[in-house]
Amino acid sequence: MHQAILVNKSIDDGARLVEALEQNDFPITAAFWWHLEDGTSWRLVIVSPLVDREGPLRTYGRISNLISELGNSVHFGISDISVISPSWSPFRELQREVKSAGLGRSSGPGQHGGFRDTVFEDYYIYRWNPEPAA
Repeated sequence: MHQAILVNKSIDDGARLVEALEQNDFPITAAFWWHLEDGTSWRLVIVSPLVDREGPLRTYGRISNLISELGNSVHFGISDISVISPSWSPFRELQREVKSAGLGRSSGPGQHGGFRDTVFEDYYIYRWNPEPAA
């Protein structure tokens, strides 16, 4: 089976997008590349309360506009991104998994969680600021 490798270019481009989102007051609970179960591709997942407040289409629209503004400094498109709610059950499961591993402790209000820019087997995590797992 062919397994896709997350290359440095994608990691760097994702970091640029996440930083630009934060600079534009886009609330991010977590942001990470996720190696999909099909084993051949990666997806940039952005977890944001905007999905609940504004809906996924408006959230994608905001990200798409920012990707356009970034121009050639980001070499992937909106089709490579998933936006999800912090309450989505697969994210809550990942949150519990990370917590049980003793990672991702919050470092205080308005700060990033206990780790960032971290590689796990199927994830590359840029930001981790989740609410406590239910």
